[in-house]
Amino acid sequence: MIVREVRPDDDFSLIGSLLEKTVKRFHKEIGLHTQYSEDSAFLERMLFANSEPRPSAKGFVAVQDDSIKAFICVNLSGKYKNGYVTAGMEEGYEACIPELVECCVNAVRENGGSAVHKFVALVPGQIRNSSITFWERFGFVSNPYFHAHIQLDVESWTMPGQLDTEGIAPAEDMELSDILRSLIEDREDELAAVFQSGFPDKTPEHVILIMRSGQEREIAGISYYRVAAFRDIQPDGHVVNGLGAWNVGFHFRSSVPLSRQEKGRFIRVVIASMKQLQVVSASSQVSSRDFDAFVELLAQGFQFQNPQSISPMTVRLTRSI
Repeated sequence: MIVREVRPDDDFSLIGSLLEKTVKRFHKEIGLHTQYSEDSAFLERMLFANSEPRPSAKGFVAVQDDSIKAFICVNLSGKYKNGYVTAGMEEGYEACIPELVECCVNAVRENGGSAVHKFVALVPGQIRNSSITFWERFGFVSNPYFHAHIQLDVESWTMPGQLDTEGIAPAEDMELSDILRSLIEDREDELAAVFQSGFPDKTPEHVILIMRSGQEREIAGISYYRVAAFRDIQPDGHVVNGLGAWNVGFHFRSSVPLSRQEKGRFIRVVIASMKQLQVVSASSQVSSRDFDAFVELLAQGFQFQNPQSISPMTVRLTRSI
C-alpha cells in the first residue's frame, strides 16, 4: 500500500464515489438515511486551481495495485490555522486511515495549526455512536456538546398576545467583530466560525438584536440573521416563494446570569421581528452548550432539519497536535 498526496491526474470520480459511499455507510450504521451526493468536479477544484495545488486544502490517497482504496482531505483554516478532515474508503481498507490522518496532522502543523477536527453525524437522542468510536481509534477526542441544524415555519408561528420587549432593541451600531469576539470569549468557536462565514461583511439585509439585563444594563443576549428571498419545492410539489431568515444565531453571554424564561422571552421577540419582516421560514445552527436556550427554541416550534438532506446533529472530534 502506497500513501501519497493527490495529483491532478487522479480519478476524481472514483474519489468522489469513495466519499459518497463511506458517508452513506456510516450514516446507515447510526440510523441516518441522507440523500448525500459528492460533487467530484467541485472536489477537484477545491484541491487544484489550474493544475496547481490550492493552499487551503490538501488531499491524500492510499493506493494498491494502481487503484485508490482510501482518500482523505484536510481543509485548512486561514484564521485559526487548524484543519477539518473528510475521508472515504473501500470497505475493508480502514487500516489505511491512521497513515492518512498523520498526513493531515503534518499538513496542519506546517500551516501553523494545533488541531485537526472531524465532524461526525448524530441522530436526536444519541450521545455516542459507531462513527465516534471509529475516529477515537485514531486519537480524536469528542466534544461534549453537539450542534443541531434546526428550522422554524415562521409563517405558521403565532405571535403572543402581549410581547414583552423590555431591554430588547435593534443594534444597528453593533459591529460584527463584537459578536464574533463574544462567541469566542464564551468558547463557542464552532459557532464563531459559522458566523464568520455567514457574515463576512455588514449589509442592509442583516438584522441584529440585543437584550440588556441587570442594573448595569449589560448585553445578556445577542441574535442575528440575514434576510433573503428563496424558492423551495416541497415533497408534495408545492412551491414556496418568500423571504427566509438565514444563519440565524442566538447567543446568551455566560458572564450575565439570565433565567430560562428570560431567554425564551428574547427568542420570542426575535421571531416576532422576523414576522414583522414577512419572513416565512428560518434556519439556524445552535449548540447544546446552552441547553436552556436550546429547549426554548424547540418550545417555540423550531424542529430538526430534514435528515434526508442534512445531518440534523453533529459533534466535533479533535486530534490535538
